[in-house]
Order: sequence, then C-alpha cells, then structure tokens
Amino acid sequence: MAPSFSTLPDEILSKILEQVYVEDSESLATLCQVNKQLYHLETAILHRSVNITPLKLVKLSEMDTRGSGGNLRGNVAKFARDVSVKGEGFDRAILAGLLSEMKSLGTIRPHGNKPFRGQS
Repeated sequence: MAPSFSTLPDEILSKILEQVYVEDSESLATLCQVNKQLYHLETAILHRSVNITPLKLVKLSEMDTRGSGGNLRGNVAKFARDVSVKGEGFDRAILAGLLSEMKSLGTIRPHGNKPFRGQS
C-alpha cells in the first residue's frame, strides 16, 4: 500500500508545493485549503514574492491598526524576499515601516523591475 499524502515529510511536501507554485500559483492557493499541514507549508511560498501598490500598502497598514488581517501582514513581513513596488503616490513613511518589518527581504524593485541603487 502506498503511503498517504499526509504521512509524507514536510520537506517532500514543500518541494511538491514549490513546483505547483512555479506551474500555477493560483492552484497553490487552492491546494492550501486541503488541510492545515499544506496551509502552513504553502504560506511561506505564497508570500515569498510580493507586489506592493499604493492601494495595497494602505490596506496592509490598516490591517495593523484595525487588528484585522494581521495574519496577512505578519506573513508578508515574515516571508517576503522579493518586493516589487508598483505605482506612484506612496506614503514613504508607511512603505519604509512595512519594509523594515520584512525580516527576509532580499530585493526591492521599483516599477519597471530595475533594482533600486545599491541592490543587485
């Protein structure tokens, strides 16, 4: 008898989820609803790359002050490695605050995907 899906080690499931993300990120978001184990594994994958627009920045900042959506803001802060900043009219103080919360941040790209100065 083949092992059940839930008995596979997290390392194997993470590799499977990463491949699903490469193929179709929307499918990964749906797949995470299967069980808690997959949800916890996929959270880091789904929040690895983030696109921030002025509207998204306002919503993320409101999540902090209202107390709702804190899980999303926390996941972005914890797992985001690559951030694309798209659009104009950002509140620079709010943007700087959010970026300072991102513990794994590697690359910040402005609109047009050219890295900011000082970044590769």
